[in-house]
Amino acid sequence: KIVVQKISEWGPDLVWQHDFSSNWLASRILSRNFPVVLTNHTGEYLFLKKLLGGKILLGFLLKHYQAVIGPSEELTPDFVKFSYTIHNGVDLNIFKPIEPSLKPDLKEKLFGIKEKFVVFCPRRWAPTKGIVFFARAIKWISENYSHASDILVVFAGSEDPQYPKYVDQINSILNQQDVSILKLGNLDPYDLVSFYQTADLVVIPSLMEAVSLAALEAMGCGVPVLSSRVGGMPEIIEDGKTGYLVEPGQPIPLAKSIIKLHESKSRDDVVERSLDLVRSKYDWSAVA
Repeated sequence: KIVVQKISEWGPDLVWQHDFSSNWLASRILSRNFPVVLTNHTGEYLFLKKLLGGKILLGFLLKHYQAVIGPSEELTPDFVKFSYTIHNGVDLNIFKPIEPSLKPDLKEKLFGIKEKFVVFCPRRWAPTKGIVFFARAIKWISENYSHASDILVVFAGSEDPQYPKYVDQINSILNQQDVSILKLGNLDPYDLVSFYQTADLVVIPSLMEAVSLAALEAMGCGVPVLSSRVGGMPEIIEDGKTGYLVEPGQPIPLAKSIIKLHESKSRDDVVERSLDLVRSKYDWSAVA
């Protein structure tokens, strides 16, 4: 009631709703007097879509919106009349590659090492992000790969307080591994740039994902991305062409892909193609 009252007092020309469920009733009431647009970026939509009769339910839940914007094709409903895909964008003036010759010195500055293969995972530690499967992949590498000590895994993202048992499970897997682990916690988005630039590989192990902004930022920084084949990720990653894809929730294939990329002599072609893709389609000027 308070939300509806306050917004009605302002008398807006447009109400832009950015949450799928928690303000659904308020946006429905407001739609009687104002046009309401939804940016559809939540996993709840994908969950409901998979249910028997899910499209009928979603049709009811979305019918009061004048338009729906999806940040990936998967999140753009084909049963709403005015429905558009508008991808996330990247500021390529900031998220950009550095000269390869500068990478060892930046690694030494940030991590105190020059030579290790840096695997960077910019994901929150929540169940949909697949971190536990990545942790199991790291454990498999530690137990089965003779050069595991040459790898440094860097996490950026909070140990989510909503899921303490999940976080404890991950930490119990990561403890006492030959693979070096560094946990940075939450970082300001622009503080991530240096860590992308030092990385040799960025891993997005999610079980549910749209077109990941972190993946686009990494690609803009000239870093190859290894991702789960979920959601909107195949929209930006063609396996072996603009990045690498593995099936979700599969630690051993993920581990073997990391080892293969560690041993690979060159990923320049993939980096160049992914850079071209981001510059042509995902720079903010293209998105706008």
